[in-house]
Amino acid sequence: MAVASKFPATGLTQQSRFYLPELDSLRFFAFLAVFICHLPVASHWEYELRRPDGFGIEKILHSLFSAGSYGVDLFFALSAYLITELLMQEKERSGSIHVSKFYLRRILRIWPLYFAFVAGCYLASQFNGAVAIAFMLFVGNFTFPVVLKQLPLGVQILWSISVEEQFYLIWPHIARFLTRASLLGAGISLWVVTIVIRYVSLRYGKPPSLIWYFSPARLDPLACGILISVLVHSVGKNPLGRFRPVLMFAGIACWLIASFSDFNQPDTAPMTVVLAYILIALGAGAFIFAAFGLRESWFVHPWLVYLGRISYGLYIFHATVLTMLAVLLQGLPPLTRWPLYPILGLVITVAVAATSYQWFESPFLRLKSHFQYIRSAPE
Repeated sequence: MAVASKFPATGLTQQSRFYLPELDSLRFFAFLAVFICHLPVASHWEYELRRPDGFGIEKILHSLFSAGSYGVDLFFALSAYLITELLMQEKERSGSIHVSKFYLRRILRIWPLYFAFVAGCYLASQFNGAVAIAFMLFVGNFTFPVVLKQLPLGVQILWSISVEEQFYLIWPHIARFLTRASLLGAGISLWVVTIVIRYVSLRYGKPPSLIWYFSPARLDPLACGILISVLVHSVGKNPLGRFRPVLMFAGIACWLIASFSDFNQPDTAPMTVVLAYILIALGAGAFIFAAFGLRESWFVHPWLVYLGRISYGLYIFHATVLTMLAVLLQGLPPLTRWPLYPILGLVITVAVAATSYQWFESPFLRLKSHFQYIRSAPE
């Protein structure tokens, strides 16, 4: 009775629980990859890493840093897997997917920090009113063909939030009509459709560099996350656990091959671009399968799990922190500046995100329990 009275609107019980701490840890590593990618960009060090012809050290460094940007795709795949699994479990336990409550849960998780950050950027004159409206409507990724070079890095990163919100807007309505059996076809269909859109977009003149922000053409990791839900439910939570080292190596290999292909360059062949995004999504999927079941290891250390739980704030704040820190440290000698820059950047980002999580985000997150059918966070 105590549990039923605590969650009267949803019928949530102690058995209605779905939480994988190892995926929280994986979220932190997804953020860390993006953080490393943005170190040279925020500090303008990228000019020292311009791609030369051939495979010199500059080429290798640039490709390694660029591969970190695929942490965004790992975020996408994780979100698609978790959202799909939660929606399917809700449907199985309550008989339906309650779309309005799904939206309320996503609003309470994403919107408070997002809109506060967008408002802060606008007040700081980081962009004009038209761009602010685009981001507030979650179509900021479609503004990039016009204003990409004009936006500071701290604002540019918000494109990925737009992509996820677009997915959240549509996917629950589709999932309502799906069963576990038909979910496989939906995931495969989504992957095929996005590959076709990507190829056609490239053939009709869209530059490869803009495909990165064009959500209809880069849904591979979201499709991958949906298919992971199908496979895990079919064969168990840790279907490939015995191949964990192989999966880690495969994920790294997929990302490095994609990065070394230079698929964002203007003269890249369309099929190279098409295949690169497939590899990036497969790499993200490999990392997720490698993480499944890591419950008795350093990977689920409380600090790593906590950092994964605040990864949304880490992502939102890190580029702004790095940009400001680069200005503050620019007078230091290079041998002092470059070791200090990533360490201070990470420490300050964690401090800001932890403060935001504790004092700003948590009150909204506590309200989510009133709209949950499946508990998806620790007590």
